[in-house]
Amino acid sequence: VSRYHYKQCPGAMTDHASHTVRKVVTFYNTWATYMAETSSNCLLVKYEDLLQTPEACLRRIFAFMELSEMDEQTLFKTIDTCSFKNLKQLANNPERSLFYRPNNSEMVRSGKSGSSKIELPQETYADLKQLVQSNLNPTFGYTIT
Repeated sequence: VSRYHYKQCPGAMTDHASHTVRKVVTFYNTWATYMAETSSNCLLVKYEDLLQTPEACLRRIFAFMELSEMDEQTLFKTIDTCSFKNLKQLANNPERSLFYRPNNSEMVRSGKSGSSKIELPQETYADLKQLVQSNLNPTFGYTIT
């Protein structure tokens, strides 16, 4: 659930956070089971890795898909085009955005990992942290602090 929706309906986030996170955890766990039980060719790409090392992630994705590697200029242009700064500008442009809402820059957030720790009420965060830690398949390698 995004910060945008939390700010639009503050009570809804607190009231439904557990339900929403349970659904997400169930979805992730379904994928973990699928990857473990099949010989399917899957690549796990974490959001945090995309934020920290976008070049390396794109190279991994291209290699996984057996695509020819893109040249440096195209690689960095792609990363810049998909940057949160650029997406935020697009979100505020009524002629170029599917998400445009007048006077609203909240649809595209900051692009930071872990911001829910400071954005959510402490009790809500603690409850969600416990839910994820006790239910999320360890395949994903998440440790929540």
